[in-house]
Amino acid sequence: MGCASSSEAKAVANDDQKENKKPTISSNQNNSNEKPATTTTDSSTTKPPNNGDGNGTTSQDTTAPKGCNTNSESSQEIVCGSLGPVRYACWSKRGKDPDDASKPNQDSFAVTEKFANDATDFFWGVYDGHGKTGADCSAFVRDNLPPLLVSALGEHFDLMLSTEQIHASLQKAHVQCNQQLHDNPSIDDSYSGTTSISVFLQGSLQRITIANVGDSRAILGTTLPDGKLMALPLSKDQTPRRPEEAQRVKQHGARILSFGEINGDGDNNCDDEDEDPPRVWAQNGKYPGTAFTRSLGDAIAERLGVDANPECMSLKLSDNEKFICLATDGIFDVMSNQEVVDYCMKHRTDPLEACKAIVNKSHEEWLHNEECEHDEDPRASYDDMTLICIFLNNVWQVGDKDKAADAPQTEEVAPHERRRRVRQKTLRNLEEME
Repeated sequence: MGCASSSEAKAVANDDQKENKKPTISSNQNNSNEKPATTTTDSSTTKPPNNGDGNGTTSQDTTAPKGCNTNSESSQEIVCGSLGPVRYACWSKRGKDPDDASKPNQDSFAVTEKFANDATDFFWGVYDGHGKTGADCSAFVRDNLPPLLVSALGEHFDLMLSTEQIHASLQKAHVQCNQQLHDNPSIDDSYSGTTSISVFLQGSLQRITIANVGDSRAILGTTLPDGKLMALPLSKDQTPRRPEEAQRVKQHGARILSFGEINGDGDNNCDDEDEDPPRVWAQNGKYPGTAFTRSLGDAIAERLGVDANPECMSLKLSDNEKFICLATDGIFDVMSNQEVVDYCMKHRTDPLEACKAIVNKSHEEWLHNEECEHDEDPRASYDDMTLICIFLNNVWQVGDKDKAADAPQTEEVAPHERRRRVRQKTLRNLEEME
């Protein structure tokens, strides 16, 4: 997740990390590399194993999100469950930075069943932190955004909320959460923040609403009349590659340049996804260097238009919709939307197996891009990877003859170009330019 620091950022950042507030739900941030004990049950009342630190999954009531179990013995965190016809699994794998073996997983995720006291509603969220306090930022949003949304929704007294009211509530909750993060004295978000991609499912209405801030992503797996599976985007990455997003931040005084361009190397072909991406810079300095145009936190970048206003969309579900996937760019930087839903179809009887397969495939692709054969290679480098797979009703039945078996499968080498890891450039990149 791309936020470039600068020497100014280094000065602003608090060198003495303050003690983190204990989260209200369990965290998926840890530092070791051992295989976790996984939760494989599909019962919504079963909690992940408690590691003795008191941070198990919270109760499933009005606002308490189901996060993942804190486990200092694990580099991966897993939660799965079901309620009625909906089954889901969440998987988060800590990345690897060859220059910082102790770097924590900066991703977070949470699930709230029976959201806002409605027995058929869900709220899922994935948050990709970045910067020095990125792990704290993503955990803060994970813990505080769902209850803020419940409060905002409660201001509408209509028995049947309109999509406009839901969108307005999501807008308010994100902006409030962003301000609370700015105001939090224990987290310096000057040059740190998080993305947020979330799905609000209203089960009784068969309606989903997506809210997106940043470049994490939501996709939908839907079947066509011929029974084949197609991936449909439910969000658009908010980056300077989008002309309307670039224009918006420019109106706030930002410059849009790649690392190469700001370093005076001329045209670095920043429209080519395999090259250095365009970033947001101040007019008078080499900061903040964000590769996204919206986020929560990032107080300095916010002055340049990098704000927390979500893009929202709602969709009425039909029997054709089979899967919803939320993931950070650690997944989508190396896998296409279609590949992800194809893996869901391949493992259509178990969302946990789908998550496992997708994360493992992403891991392989990161290593391949770094020309590494195994994880122990000192050059091995990959982003944090977090994924939620949501399986909707009768996902394993497609058509009269289960045509899912004929759905297009992923090739061993995908035809689309693989984007190299360009978002993890840190302070050294900018120091070299200076």
